[in-house]
Amino acid sequence: MGDFSSDPEVRTLSASGQLIPVDTIAIQETDEDYIGRYTGAFVTTDPFRVYIADIQRHRVAVLNREGAIQTYIGAPGQGPGELRNPHTVSVSGDTVIVNQSYGRGYAVFDTAGTFYRTDRLPEGSWSAGSTPFLLADSTYIYPLEQVDSREQGLERSAEHTTMARLDATLNVIDTFGIFPELYHGFSHVSTERSADLVGDDRLVVGYDLTPDVQLYDISTEEYERIDIIRLEHPEFKHPEEEVTMELAGDRDDLYERMARISRVHRTYGFENRAVVQSFHNRTAAYYGRQRDKSEQEHFAIIGHLDTNQQEALSLPGPILARDDANRIYVELDPTPDQRKIGVYEVVGWDN
Repeated sequence: MGDFSSDPEVRTLSASGQLIPVDTIAIQETDEDYIGRYTGAFVTTDPFRVYIADIQRHRVAVLNREGAIQTYIGAPGQGPGELRNPHTVSVSGDTVIVNQSYGRGYAVFDTAGTFYRTDRLPEGSWSAGSTPFLLADSTYIYPLEQVDSREQGLERSAEHTTMARLDATLNVIDTFGIFPELYHGFSHVSTERSADLVGDDRLVVGYDLTPDVQLYDISTEEYERIDIIRLEHPEFKHPEEEVTMELAGDRDDLYERMARISRVHRTYGFENRAVVQSFHNRTAAYYGRQRDKSEQEHFAIIGHLDTNQQEALSLPGPILARDDANRIYVELDPTPDQRKIGVYEVVGWDN
């Protein structure tokens, strides 16, 4: 895909030529049933459910189409079936996988909330990403490294694989994928990846510090990288210096450097060959004020896998999820008791 020859116009959701508004979900909350803090969601369409991993209340809230909380999966705690800091949720058939922070493992439930077990990655494997588990050919695809991402001074190279195929209990079948050149020879602490499927034979992978998207052919066992989709946005701030673990000792310097870069939030792929890369810009105050949502701005790029057509967007909030009907779910209002999620069909350029 070719690069832009000049900065594109940045459009709002209402002015987008590639998105069609189809619904608004107003989350219904009461003093007893409410949602705390979250970073994303998972949406199923048959039946329609929105699964939200609530980091603050340590459970998964399950919403219906009207925005009512139908049930909860898990409860606060550290025992069987209890959750601590859940931050992503994936649903595959009747199986719900909840990823917890701080190495607490992946709690597995059914959609009725029955707890099955807790799985863990194999020793020596580390995940780095906000991607739900992707089911492809009866195996899971997930961001994973064979090295500890927290290790100070670790420089990435073309030999570092970044993704893995896992079996049903999270044993590694094989690894694939490489870091973009931006990371080669540098020790950037921001190494998160995000991935999504495009049909049955393609995978798109995005990286934390670049708007570009890698395209993989997953129709063969090699999972070969076949293209790099060059995306651009006038508001994307590319890193001009390393942001390393060593800076953790000087919080002010760390926050200032983090405020000078954009960070990719999620990468989404669609059946119509569209790809959406969402990212955010944050102020130094965001990192010092307990993640105040008013201290960040949200953006997205919509591109096409086969052409150089792109559209740059500003968003009122993060993209929380996509479903299997070419729709994305955008947070319109994060205010407790007033939360709203907008639903938009990604029509792309083929229609």
